[in-house]
Amino acid sequence: MNAKTQTAIEAVIGQRIARLRSCSGGDINAATLASLDDGRDVFIKTNPQASALPELFVAEARGLVELKRAAVDTGLHVPEVLAVGDDFLVLQAIKEATPPQDFEERLGRGLAQLHRQSRGDRFGGDGARNYLGRWPQPNPAARNVVEFWATARLEPMLRDLAAYPEVVKLGQQLLDVLDQRLAGSEAESVLIHGDLWSGNACADTQGRVWLYDPASFRACREVEFGMTRLFGFGRRFEDAYQEVWPLPDGWEQRVEVYRLHHLMSHLWHFGGGYEAQCLSVLRTLV
Repeated sequence: MNAKTQTAIEAVIGQRIARLRSCSGGDINAATLASLDDGRDVFIKTNPQASALPELFVAEARGLVELKRAAVDTGLHVPEVLAVGDDFLVLQAIKEATPPQDFEERLGRGLAQLHRQSRGDRFGGDGARNYLGRWPQPNPAARNVVEFWATARLEPMLRDLAAYPEVVKLGQQLLDVLDQRLAGSEAESVLIHGDLWSGNACADTQGRVWLYDPASFRACREVEFGMTRLFGFGRRFEDAYQEVWPLPDGWEQRVEVYRLHHLMSHLWHFGGGYEAQCLSVLRTLV
């Protein structure tokens, strides 16, 4: 963290930072645990290249606030946003600990409750962009998940994957049959975390379950499982979710469309190692 950013943070939170300790915090940001003069510890994310990712931290803060509101009485916890700037985000610190044995079950039940109490009839968002890693996600309002997924997810991602022509060709074919592949989707939307993998949830020293680093928008709840099935959680998590709010028939086929999106995102971020996986899923879908 540079001196200018530290000074800006201290001005916003009204406290001097007494000590800084680096910690893990994701692929694109620097993460720091800061001890303040008043005795509190806070978690700070900074990014010196944030100007290339407009409103990166504002978008994340907005998602955290929305998730925190939706998570009331679910058994899930979301860190409080303490300050946000162009190149920093200050959050309530979590004292992370080894997850208890029932961590996945509690996460699954809590997520089902969060989804159920955030139900609505609009998809997407208010047009404000957020980020999946470094990929800028448009979030226009849409009438249903097919319209939203075609115009706000699949088409933009295919434009950004022009270096992989076979992926683009099959992706265009998927667009032609997307309404068939997503037939049976629920007509109502929920607030989803949007990037729920094992690195974006934890337990604290009191055994509480926490969610963070969202890429939130409104979609049918099956969308959430595109990431959990890629780098997330297993059968105990899914079974616990289903106990609270069973998913509709056909969801395991439809979720492949959403799993593909995260594979394509990883191809865009990290390169050709993910191309074969994208092609495999695409060939199955088209």
